[in-house]
Amino acid sequence: MKPRCHSESGLTLVELMLALLLAILLMGGVFMAYNVNHKTSHVQSQITMMQQDLRAVMDIVEREVRMAGYDPGRSTTAGIISADPGQISISMDINADGVLSGDQEIVNFRLDEDGNILRNSEVLAGEVTLLTFQYYREDGSPATAPVGSSDDSDVKNIRVSMTFRSVQEDPETEEYYTRANVRDIRCRNMGL
Repeated sequence: MKPRCHSESGLTLVELMLALLLAILLMGGVFMAYNVNHKTSHVQSQITMMQQDLRAVMDIVEREVRMAGYDPGRSTTAGIISADPGQISISMDINADGVLSGDQEIVNFRLDEDGNILRNSEVLAGEVTLLTFQYYREDGSPATAPVGSSDDSDVKNIRVSMTFRSVQEDPETEEYYTRANVRDIRCRNMGL
C-alpha cells in the first residue's frame, strides 16, 4: 500500500472569506480616519483664514485711526471728521502740504449692507457681522459730545470691535464659525 500524500496547499473558502472580512474592516477604519481628518482640516482652514483676515483688517484700521489728526505743520483741521457707532471718517496730513485731500489723507471705515468692511470705497474684507466704534476721553469715560463737533478733541481713545464669520456653515451644526476682536486705539495726534 502506498502512503497517502496529502500535501495540499492553499486556502479554504472559510479562510479566504475571513481574510476578506478583515481587509474590509481595516479599509473601513482607514476611510473613517481619513474622512474625519479631512473634515477637521477643512474647518481649521476656514478658521485660520477668518482669523488672518480679522487680524489684517484690524491692523489696517488701527494704523489709520491712530494717525487721525496727524498734521506736522499744524495748518489743517486734521482729526475726526464724523463718527458714530457704525462708521468713522478721519483725516491726516500725511504729506505735510497743509491740504487734506485724497484717499490717503481722508479715510472712512464702515460696514456695508453686504457684510463688507470698506475703507473709503475699497473692500477690505467680507463675511463681517459686526463693526463698531466707541469713543472715550482721556480719563476713560465715554465721549458724549457729537464726534465731529468742536468738542471732538475730547476723544483720545477709540474701541474698535469686529466680528467675522466663516464663508461656509459647519455641516454638522449648520452654524457659521465666528471670531471677534476688540482693540483700544489711542489717538495720539488728537488735541495736540
